[in-house]
Amino acid sequence: LVRYRALEALEDPAHAATARALLSDEMGFVRRAAASALGRLRDVPAKVPLERMAEREGDLAARVEALRALGLIAACGKGGP
Repeated sequence: LVRYRALEALEDPAHAATARALLSDEMGFVRRAAASALGRLRDVPAKVPLERMAEREGDLAARVEALRALGLIAACGKGGP
């Protein structure tokens, strides 16, 4: 629960590496929160791990969040927010 809450509040790109590491956490809700944080941060280095997560994730909510994060990262590269 602590990891989840920390990820929900994550706004500092300096901590993106920690969020990327949590994409492989044992808890689906933590993986979902990590994907969400990386999308909010528009973290380009997370693209490959998020793509892998979108393909292989067993938790549907986490898979959807990985896809959403990829969309946010892609939009950023195309002049998006």
